[in-house]
Amino acid sequence: MPKTSPHSSQPTSSPTEYPRALGSVRLGYLTEVTTSPGRQRTAIQLCTEQLGFALIAEATDLGVSAHRMSPFERPSLSSWLRRPDEYDAIVWAHVDRAVRSVAHMSELIEWGQKRAKTLAVGTPGEHQPLVVTPQADGDAVRRCMNLAYALEQETLAVSTRLAGTHEVLREQP
Repeated sequence: MPKTSPHSSQPTSSPTEYPRALGSVRLGYLTEVTTSPGRQRTAIQLCTEQLGFALIAEATDLGVSAHRMSPFERPSLSSWLRRPDEYDAIVWAHVDRAVRSVAHMSELIEWGQKRAKTLAVGTPGEHQPLVVTPQADGDAVRRCMNLAYALEQETLAVSTRLAGTHEVLREQP
């Protein structure tokens, strides 16, 4: 079973006896001073250790909006989603790094259930990650959907505020 460095997108061979986890790092706006990818990698590593997974590779999508782009459209993650036999789980640092819409969350959960993949998300401020196994009960799925709904509403509110700001700025000399 493959193993990789935290920044590699392709596994190298080395046996492991733990479930194989793909870490997924995503950032909507990439700047020179951002520390988010590194912090996400740290959170993903902690999450995989808590769950007893072996982190084998990373899908990195920087400068990619989760609101505008489904996980199945992102350059790096989508290529991994088409090769599900290479890992057993996908781990994100936080829900908003995975999705920002109810539709995308539903699509991702359905994909995981059909392919027997575990989806795990670090949850800041809590001791245990949010885990959706292929056999997940309604509580885990409902919690994911509620978080996705909150993120969707937050994204819409920010978009509305920005549109209003841009409109006012265009009207000013």
